[in-house]
Parts: sequence; structure tokens; C-alpha cells
Amino acid sequence: MESFAERWAFIVDACGLRPATAESSGEAAQEFTHVGAIGGVPAALTLLTADPLVLQFQFRTAPGTTGARELEAMFDDIDEDEASLVFADECAVITLYELEPERDAAVAPLMEHAAALLESSGKAARPGCLWCGAIEETRTLYDGGRPTRLCVNCLIQAQAEKSEIERAEARGTWGAKLALPAVLMSIAAGWALFWTLLDVILEALRVRVIFIDHAFAVLSVVVLGAAGYALGRPLGRALHRSGLVRCAPGLLSLAFVAGTAVSGEVVYLTIIIYRMAGIVVPRVALQLLPQLLPHYGGLLIAAKVGFILATWYSCLPAFRDRTIVRLDPSSSDA
Repeated sequence: MESFAERWAFIVDACGLRPATAESSGEAAQEFTHVGAIGGVPAALTLLTADPLVLQFQFRTAPGTTGARELEAMFDDIDEDEASLVFADECAVITLYELEPERDAAVAPLMEHAAALLESSGKAARPGCLWCGAIEETRTLYDGGRPTRLCVNCLIQAQAEKSEIERAEARGTWGAKLALPAVLMSIAAGWALFWTLLDVILEALRVRVIFIDHAFAVLSVVVLGAAGYALGRPLGRALHRSGLVRCAPGLLSLAFVAGTAVSGEVVYLTIIIYRMAGIVVPRVALQLLPQLLPHYGGLLIAAKVGFILATWYSCLPAFRDRTIVRLDPSSSDA
């Protein structure tokens, strides 16, 4: 019985593809993505799962292509549990499901036939460089999650432009840097407002005892998750745009979230003291502080920690978010 490695190597070799390494794609190496040309059409093969073997082929199509009748007709005769065809991101995406070893030899001919149908229908990407149309000295690459083809001159120019855009994004803008303190203060204010509104609602409903059951747990998760998203996303985007922090995004974003939470909690306590005494001065605050400490029971502490984690969970993706800058500028998002 053939091993996965042997089957994978056989299919890749039969399709005439090569690894999408940093040298061929201008990106980080893609261990289980191979790129090349099948039937003259820029194509990429990605391993989705090894057991069972699931493969995904991408064929680059002409801009604006949303379907190809000839190719779709071919898949009408194939069981949907065995293969599927979709058109997305200027690619015809063919997925082969649970590929049995006896079907391995049919993969390359099937893909060559698919490429031929794209070509004959006029839906395949144009020959030559997809930027300038040059035929000579072109290279098929895997960039931005799809196959493309560029000539050497356009590749050099595109890599320079891509590097400049990425450097500019990493530097951030002065406007975002100057606005960051205001964003942090607004997040702290949002924290204080959330807990103050919660107090007002509980007082209005005259809730003295909270019973913890399944419904309460679900409601708490939903409310804290929604509030965390409302605070975390703006904070993450502000940190991202400022360009001030780039290393250890997980720890740094958690530090910013925790810092704003502490600041917001100070504001929240100030509001409580004002509602109790009608005035906020250090002497009064110190006198009332012992009355506030029992307010921090286990349930409230758990809720506040949960709020911090929900905010961080929403902040981190926005903080790490990067603009996809493709070497191939033919699509609308390039």
C-alpha cells in the first residue's frame, strides 16, 4: 500500500508542479502548496487533508469570470461527493474529495482536461504576463493565495511596490499615533459605562440575588462577548494603524486591554462613589472604599476577567490584521 508521501509525490510530478517556496512566490514557503502551469494555465495544488486525501486545484481565470459552461458541464457528470467546482477570486477552484489510491493516476489527465476546457471557452487567464502581457521570460508564482504569472521586469517592480506598501503599513501614520491615547481613553470609558449601566439595570429591576443556571451562563457569554467585541475591535485597529508595536502582538495587545480595563475600573469606582456620596474627593473615596470591597465577589471578578478575555479575543485579530498586497495587480483588491 502506497504511503501518503508517495501518493503526493506522484500526483505533483504527474501534474508538473513545483513547491511554492519563498523563491518562487515571494512569500513564506507553502509546504503543501505546489505551483506551475497545467495545460498552459497558471495553476496551484494545495493539500487540504492527508487522510483521507483531499486536494484543491486552482486555475487562474480571466478577470470577471464567474463560470465556464463547458467546465461546469464536465462536473455535472461527477458525483458531488468526489469533486466540486467553484469560481472565486479569479480562479476556478476544483476540489477532489477522499481520493482513493486507484484514482491517483486519473488526477493529472482530469486537470489537463479542465485546463483545456477553460482555454477553449476563453475563460482561462491570458497568455504571458498577467500584468503587461509580455510572453518572454515569465514565471508562474503562488502569491496572495492564488496562482499568477508575471514577467521578470513586472515581478521586480511588483515586489518593490509590495515591499513599500508593507513598510508603510508597518510604520503606521502620525494621525493614528496621535489618536491612540484618545482611543485608549474611550475604551476605558466604555468599560466604565458598561458596568455602570449594568448596575443601573439591576437596581431598576431590584435584583438582589443572582441565580447561576444554564440560561444565565449563556446570556452572560453573549453579553460579555458582544461588549468585548465592541471594545476590542476598535482598540485592535487603533494599535494596528499606529505602527507603534509589532513584536509579541499577543502579549502586547493583552497588556493594552488589561491596562484600559484597569483605567476603566477606576472610572467605574469613581462613578459609584459619586452616586453614593454625591461628591468625589480623596477623603470621601477612602472612607467609602471599605464598603466597595465586598462588592467584588467571585461572580463579579469572573465576569470582569471574562470581559477582559472577550475584549482581547476581539482585539488580537484586528491588531494582527495585515493588508494582502499581491504581486499580481489584475484583481480589484491588488
